[in-house]
Amino acid sequence: MTWKILLHSYRMIANNLLVAFRIALMPWVLMIILVFVSNLIRFGHPIPLPEDMGNLLQLGSGSAFWILLFIAAYVSVYTWVIVGWHRFVLLGEVPNGWLPNWRGRQNLDYFIKGILIGLILLIPVMVFGFVIAFIGTTALQSVLVATLFWFLFMRLSLVLPAAALGVPMKISETWAVTKNASMTILGLAVILMGLNIVMGLFEKILAGHGIIMLVALFLNAVIGLLIASILTTLYGVLIEEREL
Repeated sequence: MTWKILLHSYRMIANNLLVAFRIALMPWVLMIILVFVSNLIRFGHPIPLPEDMGNLLQLGSGSAFWILLFIAAYVSVYTWVIVGWHRFVLLGEVPNGWLPNWRGRQNLDYFIKGILIGLILLIPVMVFGFVIAFIGTTALQSVLVATLFWFLFMRLSLVLPAAALGVPMKISETWAVTKNASMTILGLAVILMGLNIVMGLFEKILAGHGIIMLVALFLNAVIGLLIASILTTLYGVLIEEREL
């Protein structure tokens, strides 16, 4: 079942590339501009150098303000894209042009639900991380904590596609409805953990290389769309009882 959901989620993107580009391309370009502007404000140049990473803690309050503003803008753009993608897959809603349709209420609800899920995940992931730190190596700790994070995230996050559709749903409901799919979700969590480790290594190795960083940003956007597709597929199968 894990591979069926993963392949279905991949095909969701591959078979609808034009729509995916119409939903995500221009916001992705906007996010790149935001990244470059943020770097310009923080470091004085659009592409951060390796030594810039060590100077982050020395930033003044002015830079901190711009960083917070950038994060808010980034989250808004990301939410805009993902809500548009959920609505396309589940409702067949296509954008009128090269921007996803703006759904203010659904975007806000999506954002709030995302914050709530993050707060709920904070304590168990931190506690698990501390426990593992006493019994395992740093690499093992990272793998286990990341797997736990993605497992709990997907168990709790079917409220996100529901929010994109404007369907009322409690986080406790998604926890209950995903109970019987726990092993499938665990398999997906392991795969997402692996993808994130590979992307993290890729970004670390190529930090400071401008064009390659654009590729890394693009790949992160693709992975973000894949994660949204996985949640959409789980929602369709477990909540709407659709066939794969």
